[in-house]
Amino acid sequence: ILELIAPTSEYLVDESEGSVEIPIYAKGGYSVKFLNKIEGNWASLSATHMNNDGKLVVKYKQNDGFRRMAAIRLCLDSEKRADTVWVRQLGEVPMIDCGAPFTAVNGTTMEPIEFNVETNLLLEDLTIDYTNNGKEWIKDISLEEGVLAMTPAPNDSDNPRTTIVSFSHIDGWGEKIELRVFVTQANKNNEFGQAVSFEQVREMATEEGFEVTEDINLSGWVISDFRSKNMAFNPNTNYNKVDTSVSERTAYMESEDGAYGVR
Repeated sequence: ILELIAPTSEYLVDESEGSVEIPIYAKGGYSVKFLNKIEGNWASLSATHMNNDGKLVVKYKQNDGFRRMAAIRLCLDSEKRADTVWVRQLGEVPMIDCGAPFTAVNGTTMEPIEFNVETNLLLEDLTIDYTNNGKEWIKDISLEEGVLAMTPAPNDSDNPRTTIVSFSHIDGWGEKIELRVFVTQANKNNEFGQAVSFEQVREMATEEGFEVTEDINLSGWVISDFRSKNMAFNPNTNYNKVDTSVSERTAYMESEDGAYGVR
């Protein structure tokens, strides 16, 4: 009978220096190694090969930085059975947030766009992605002293353009932190589209549905956006899973007098 198992697969330890004993039940010999890179050798193993039942000791150094994790792989010498154990060490939690992530700029501007952000990360810690070919016209991104800045190229098109610039980071626990900023730029004539009222928008609705075929400019209050996690009709894709991407691309607007609203 092939046997190799660590009854507890995950251990949570505090920031202080210490060690943890991991009981292992096995028949035969097995190798022990780290699966991920251990920066600065902050964790060490008491053995790289063991036989039969035993206890593996993982020593770890004091953590003065971000939270981190060691993934430890156990594998029988026959390679017919394996198991993985995670040791998560507490530390500072990485974050990046912006209270006002939306902006609209003229089509002829070359002035930097600035967002006030709260973060404990550096720009080099972040992966940057763009929608709608934003990389072609958003340049010179910087992050200094709580200000996230970027410079748009002039828009020589007859149409406005938009992009979502995403700044993401996978932390030491494998969790994703992300900030998205939304940039809308007017066309070459500094126009964002035909200005319409809420009443005019309501008139566009038909029994068959609602479709906007040209750019329009609708002004009002955003009363709920992607930050309101339960605001939209998120469909169940499985009995225990919900597709939250509907909320992430939905906003509710209200006219300034509160008489009308759109989703």
